[in-house]
Amino acid sequence: MREIRVWDLPTRAYHWAIALLVVIAWATTWGGGWVFALHRFAGYGVLVLIVFRLFWGVCGNEHARFANFVSPPKDVWRHLRKLLLFSPSRLVGHSPLGGWIVLVFLAVLAGIVITGLFASDGESAGPWASAVAPFTGSAMKEIHEGLANLLLLLAAGHIVGAILRSFLARDNLIRAMWTGRRMVADESPAVDAGRPRLWLAALILALLALLWWFITSLFGA
Repeated sequence: MREIRVWDLPTRAYHWAIALLVVIAWATTWGGGWVFALHRFAGYGVLVLIVFRLFWGVCGNEHARFANFVSPPKDVWRHLRKLLLFSPSRLVGHSPLGGWIVLVFLAVLAGIVITGLFASDGESAGPWASAVAPFTGSAMKEIHEGLANLLLLLAAGHIVGAILRSFLARDNLIRAMWTGRRMVADESPAVDAGRPRLWLAALILALLALLWWFITSLFGA
């Protein structure tokens, strides 16, 4: 066996930052004042990270790109069938099912952020709630909460799936997402993904800082 780099630092930072912001957003759902302000800031952070992941899905390293892990349905079904038979393949990057889960997570997160901008329940309101009718704001609130509950279910399934696959394939996925490295067989054609381009990482950080300032200024946070 040999160790190679698979997930670069920006991809791993996105993964754990999203997890942290979701926890913060969930913990600050109930409350007003600075608690609700923190909830809104967590939402803005999620929005920034969604934009980042879409960008990095095109410009990131090999295993971070959508073209590398978004598989056709037949491959997803083949992988799911092996998983149900408790014999998943040992893969380098995202599994065919995992690749689509990434897209589902992005879609659900985007839906939560967008509906949160217009949501209103009479006590707390999103920054754009005044632009829609009270009925629409209330409906957005219901959708916002429904998508948040769906996200929690997806997160639970994601964690269980990662633990299950780690156990069955004897490959610690949680450690890999923390270190960015995975073990592969010596005869495996997988190659080291290398380090991300430093100038590109610096440019992304600068654009994210600018986007954060723009969002908070526009939404009046």
